[in-house]
Amino acid sequence: MEKEEEKIEAKTKPTRELKTVYQANPLLQSKKDYGILEHRLLRLAIADVRPHLKNSMYFDNDFKTFHLSSKELLEYFKDGAGGDSHSLYEKLVKSCQSMGKKTVELKINKGVKVIPVFEYIEFTAQDGLYIKFNRAMMPYLIELEGGNYTRTLLGLSFALNSVYSLTLLELMLQYQGTAKFDIVTRKISLEELKFSMNVPEDAYNGRIDNFRHKVIDSAIKDINANTDYEINPKYEIIRGKFNKVTGFIFKLKLPPEKSEPDEVYYGQDAKKESLIYYLCSHGIPRRTAEHLAEQENAQKNIEIALKYIDKGFVKNPRAYIRMAIEEDWYKTKRNSNWFLGVPN
Repeated sequence: MEKEEEKIEAKTKPTRELKTVYQANPLLQSKKDYGILEHRLLRLAIADVRPHLKNSMYFDNDFKTFHLSSKELLEYFKDGAGGDSHSLYEKLVKSCQSMGKKTVELKINKGVKVIPVFEYIEFTAQDGLYIKFNRAMMPYLIELEGGNYTRTLLGLSFALNSVYSLTLLELMLQYQGTAKFDIVTRKISLEELKFSMNVPEDAYNGRIDNFRHKVIDSAIKDINANTDYEINPKYEIIRGKFNKVTGFIFKLKLPPEKSEPDEVYYGQDAKKESLIYYLCSHGIPRRTAEHLAEQENAQKNIEIALKYIDKGFVKNPRAYIRMAIEEDWYKTKRNSNWFLGVPN
């Protein structure tokens, strides 16, 4: 059974395009003094976090250390996302030195909250990348059950070329559950846009055309050219007193496979997605996890398997969980000890 699992996993190893990034909305909208490489590193680490999703069966009590070897990093930063190995390693050293000292600024209850992001972040060409988040980040990455959060794909941060592009797309995807006929419409104030994009408040004052051209228009071109999403370049400009520009209304067209509401809007697939996430956290490939999550009594069978996994009796939890679901131990009404000879 174990060899069969390893064979399947080798064929369906998750890529950056398939990994999911979960962020509480205050973090998604926060101000981060990061370049695009630093944003990619941040999301790589976030994608490894197992959050407390709605209906989730798994609960981490603290952040684990995220690690990628130098070889794995090169694979993630392929296709020109980081340059050759020597160039990438130099950039990673500088980015880690910079990121370790920086905070994020969140707008909370009409105020501002500044928190440190990492307990530590380090990179060497020999040992690879190590990241551990600061405990202050827990409400925004792990404890997501009580608040709103947004799910995006990790691959977006590697497909896009600028922080402005990534920020604008994520702000739009935050509202993807409100889509009508696959179109997301969102009003974003100029102040909010500058804050989330980390554009200095006094930048482009009195030069809104420059802001539109260098920030908004270039971001829209990047998104439309390099992702499956499309933002209408003819966005609406909102004006206030003395005809001053105060914000914009954007329209984002979702690709067919992205048109379903996110869990934050309590979609019907939230429970299934939680099961898939839990199965993947035990090393089961995404495609296999999707198939298992659709099986009758999947959650109840996982609960049966967990009774013995938690006691430390099971050497291969991944195979054990899969067997419980495929053989539907709950339905057969047999004691799970019968299957693998596990003691009481």
